[in-house]
Amino acid sequence: MSNKFLSILIGFLALIVSSCSGDTSLENVFAPDPTLKENLNSANQKEVNLPGIFPPDFSIYPQAKLISTDTNKAVWETFDSANSIEEYYQEEFIKNEWELSQKNDNTLVANRGNLQGILTILASVSEEEPTQFTIEYRRIEDLIQAETNNNSNNESDIPTPIGTPINFRDINEVSQQYQEYVNDLAQLGVLRTESDEFNPNQIITRREYARWLVATNNQFYANNPGKQIRLANLNSESAFTDVGRGDSDFPVIQGLAEAGIIPSRLSGDSTAILFRPDAPLTRENLILWKVPLDIHKALPPASIEAVKQTWGFQDTTNIQPHALQALYADFQNGHHANVRRVYGFTILFQPKTPVTRSEAAAALWYFGNLGEGISAKEILKGKS
Repeated sequence: MSNKFLSILIGFLALIVSSCSGDTSLENVFAPDPTLKENLNSANQKEVNLPGIFPPDFSIYPQAKLISTDTNKAVWETFDSANSIEEYYQEEFIKNEWELSQKNDNTLVANRGNLQGILTILASVSEEEPTQFTIEYRRIEDLIQAETNNNSNNESDIPTPIGTPINFRDINEVSQQYQEYVNDLAQLGVLRTESDEFNPNQIITRREYARWLVATNNQFYANNPGKQIRLANLNSESAFTDVGRGDSDFPVIQGLAEAGIIPSRLSGDSTAILFRPDAPLTRENLILWKVPLDIHKALPPASIEAVKQTWGFQDTTNIQPHALQALYADFQNGHHANVRRVYGFTILFQPKTPVTRSEAAAALWYFGNLGEGISAKEILKGKS
């Protein structure tokens, strides 16, 4: 190697070393640009084929894996917590000037222009299982149109009249502790299902429970109009964006909202714009909707500490405020309390746990308080 070439090489290396200062090492000179990783992540996100309705500024949750897509929604999974996902998208909605209209039960709803965005999170049951979440976008004009065109009723859709006894083929499959409740209510004809089977252990939807709740209450108080729930007029402005006037259960659900039995914008809850009719009914909503029809007055004030002292529940901090009020009032009903009839003795309420059809029937078997109440069995005796 010539002396001239060696001198050039030494000078080049010296130049590189002199360009490094502080904590910067020689190897950092040859390290890749850190922005390349960010650009790569951004490129990977853009390669995902999301439904066309998704807005251009939509951001995918970091480290989330796409599971499936539909015409207006996409499903991901991640091992991060439901709270992390919810916080991320709440910040994204606000940053991109969306107006948050609902935030509860692992659900976020936001509106911007003609679009409505919905985040729904299904929390994992263990650390080994991923958390799934769905992002769905809907055009508000389509929601309005569906409200007009949905489910036109005709004679073939008219159900068997309330009060006609129902003979379920699987009545013997009902657990012993619920047999009396289901049998009595079936004979009153208020537990309408889509078939001749009761399916006692099947999770009941919010829609179905609302239907049973109104039918049972009005059957119990057939001779007392002052305690009946009035079905809503089809000309009423819908309290919920997902239950339009064309929905077959609109009169029932809207009637409960107009009576203030279920939270809605009509009761001053501006975040409750969705009813989610086909979502599972939870324990806290079972009690929240039923107790006002027992006490026939506004729910009393209640605190986490008050419910903890009365019921002894260890998970009171997980119960929504309105449900705390209902539980506190329910405790005052002594042995007629819905919680005692449905769940027996328990120190865990598990407010977000779905309710079965048998459990719903147990709650509806008795209406009223200690001083003035009536059971399905007494109603049946009065009919005989």
